[in-house]
Parts: sequence; C-alpha cells; structure tokens
Amino acid sequence: MAVVAGVLLLVVVGVAYGLFLRWVATAANRKGYSYWATGLFTFFFPIIGLILVALVPERTGAHRVALRS
Repeated sequence: MAVVAGVLLLVVVGVAYGLFLRWVATAANRKGYSYWATGLFTFFFPIIGLILVALVPERTGAHRVALRS
C-alpha cells in the first residue's frame, strides 16, 4: 500500500511540476522570449525562472521571438 501511495504522489507532483513549467514557459513566450529555452531553464532552476519571467520586460520589434502555437 505504501508503494502505491508513493508512486501516486510522484505522479501527482510530476504532473503539477509539468504544469508549472508550461505556465512559466507560456508566460515567457507571450512576452517574446523562447518557450523552450525558458522551459528548460525553469526545469533546472524553477524559482529563478519564475522570478525572471515576472521581472523581464516585454520584447518588441526584431528581438521578439515568434509565438509558439
């Protein structure tokens, strides 16, 4: 029973972490930054990635990355 509960907990935490990564990467993409680069950075440094997305200004013009569809 404990093994099943441990596996279930890992799955729930994994799904929640994946949704968090997607949310941060999507927020960065809306600001004009790379979805994949931000998602990968946030995978390894979640708190720093979240802070960076919150603080960086929106990119404009030629420096803006195309929106991921």
